Amino acid sequence: MKGFRFWIFLLLSSLMGISCSDNLTFDEQAALDQQLIEQYAADNNLSGYFTANGVYIVMQDEGVGDETPGFGSAIEIIYTGTLLDGTEFDSSNGFPTVLNVSRLIRGWQEGLAEFKRESAGIMLIPSAMGYGPRGQGEIPPNAVLRFDIELLNFN
Repeated sequence: MKGFRFWIFLLLSSLMGISCSDNLTFDEQAALDQQLIEQYAADNNLSGYFTANGVYIVMQDEGVGDETPGFGSAIEIIYTGTLLDGTEFDSSNGFPTVLNVSRLIRGWQEGLAEFKRESAGIMLIPSAMGYGPRGQGEIPPNAVLRFDIELLNFN
């Protein structure tokens, strides 16, 4: 039943976002995103924590060492990006790819600071830390994003 309530909530929130997104303040959208993330985490048995700006981190493998990537780091990573409804919008196709942290969305920049070498986890990124009210390609406006990542290495 919890899952059904989540999808009804998500549907209503999406409809509200389509018809009212220009009327929501930044704080209202942030509160809505946090509710969506909390409900999604509960419905999917994800146990994690929020960073300072609302990125939800679920650490599945702690990794090694004490270092985390910085803003200027190049990272070697395997990842998949989906919307909360499971629609995949980006992926490294199961292969390692090299990305520069400074060129990533703010949610990745903040979330990656929680990951060590050889770590794995999930980042749920609120819309303001993703693509915001404009969206991007297949990503609709004000979308909360899920990224499943394996951070292999960085410099």
